[in-house]
Amino acid sequence: MFDILICSWNNLEYLQLTIESIKRNSFFVKYPHNIYVHVQEGTDGTIDYLIQEKINYTVSDKNIGLCKGTNNLTKFITKDWVCLIDDDMYVLPNWDRALIEFYIDNGLNYKSWLSSIMLELSKGPNTTISPVYYGDSPHNFNETKLLNDYETLYKGILPTLVSNQATPLLLRSDLWKEINGYDEAFDPGIGAEEGLAKKIWDIGGRNFVGVPNSLVYHFQCKTTKRIPAGGPNNRDEQFMKIHGITVKDFLNNYLKVRTIWEKK
Repeated sequence: MFDILICSWNNLEYLQLTIESIKRNSFFVKYPHNIYVHVQEGTDGTIDYLIQEKINYTVSDKNIGLCKGTNNLTKFITKDWVCLIDDDMYVLPNWDRALIEFYIDNGLNYKSWLSSIMLELSKGPNTTISPVYYGDSPHNFNETKLLNDYETLYKGILPTLVSNQATPLLLRSDLWKEINGYDEAFDPGIGAEEGLAKKIWDIGGRNFVGVPNSLVYHFQCKTTKRIPAGGPNNRDEQFMKIHGITVKDFLNNYLKVRTIWEKK
């Protein structure tokens, strides 16, 4: 069903958990998803793991950034859908079915942005379910309790909101190729989602949706915390330089994030 693209920077234990959750918790088992990984450095055994699991990958000998790393995987895409997932996430049952059904049930066009809802440890915006705690690493992750609880965490709580959450993010693969993937000006990655959303907006995309019953547990910032604050590419400065408006203006006055979604 999906070509899943993951960029991973020496994060093996988290990556293993992410991939295992995709294999165990995805609805589409008759037509399984393809998983592709870009490996940044790969000094922690990631490549050996991917070879063992027969997962195709690309590799760079240094961290070339989330955007460029993910874009390197575009050559593998053969399916109608591309799904971006971070390497520090655990997808919950039927996460994929919920995204596809939302697309079909609402008659959306190919320029639509459909993201899952993150369950996060720290208090976040209303497009997340937070704070919830089921562990902050693979070592203390309480998978059994999360699988018992997750359905009660969203039912009747979350409305369908406008969201620019980056991953898991489902896009039509023809859209991904039309916009040439992420804007690499935002590497090492801070601002990648805003830059991607603006690319889609600029070609007429208007539906940016957080799908309430597609859920993922996020261990939060296991890679981005290694990047110095504000650099080397400052998100706000880069966005203004490229697009002539602020990130805040784009999110609040164009996308209108965190408001009730209505089909456009």
